[in-house]
Amino acid sequence: KYAFSDCLGLKVVNIPASVTEIQGYAFYHAPIEEVNFAAGSKLTTIGDYAFRGSVITEISLPEGLKTIGASAFQESKLTKIVIPASVELIDMAAFEYCLDLKELIFAQNSMLKEFGNSVCLGCTSLEKVDFGKRAKTDDAGAPLTLYFDRQGFKWCSSLKSIVIPADTTEI
Repeated sequence: KYAFSDCLGLKVVNIPASVTEIQGYAFYHAPIEEVNFAAGSKLTTIGDYAFRGSVITEISLPEGLKTIGASAFQESKLTKIVIPASVELIDMAAFEYCLDLKELIFAQNSMLKEFGNSVCLGCTSLEKVDFGKRAKTDDAGAPLTLYFDRQGFKWCSSLKSIVIPADTTEI
């Protein structure tokens, strides 16, 4: 934890394929502009507050990622993010107050099970949310359902389009 937090000169991060977890607060408030994941990435978890306050505008998260932790990208400069199909949990406030975020796109056959509390709260530029075509079953063959926690899109004053998936159980 806190491995590179507040490293004020850090601009580019190259994550090797062997990394399975980016721990909480790893790059907290570091002015990172670019994050690259090596081909064949084994990353499964981005921890709580890992990239909070970064200046990343776009990031390509690797397939195989399962969890995006609480406040992982909170108050960052993201403008667009594509969530890999493998992600099952986006924890609370993951993208909260990303004021420049315009698009939140989910890859086809998404395995998302939970969209946590306040994930996009205060994303005042967010215009489009696309959950795409979702997978029907999880890796074990059980039917997939999606749960939306409280205030997921509260204060998203520019939101024009969102399609709620048919397998959603609670909003």
